[in-house]
Amino acid sequence: MRSLIAQVTGTVRWRESVVYMAGAGVTNFYEVGAGKVLSGLIRRLAEGAVVTAVGSPEDVAAVTAGRN
Repeated sequence: MRSLIAQVTGTVRWRESVVYMAGAGVTNFYEVGAGKVLSGLIRRLAEGAVVTAVGSPEDVAAVTAGRN
């Protein structure tokens, strides 16, 4: 139960994770789910990042077929 409470209430280090990945050479990011808020944030944090929003079954099909 402690682990669950820590997971739900703990700090999310999303920004640091994106900055780390960009620093390590990651240039392609995918936002899965409805909306594109995180895509915009990634573009601000990781200069030159290519961000693909995947929010519909058609988007999934395009990405898996390599047509993104």
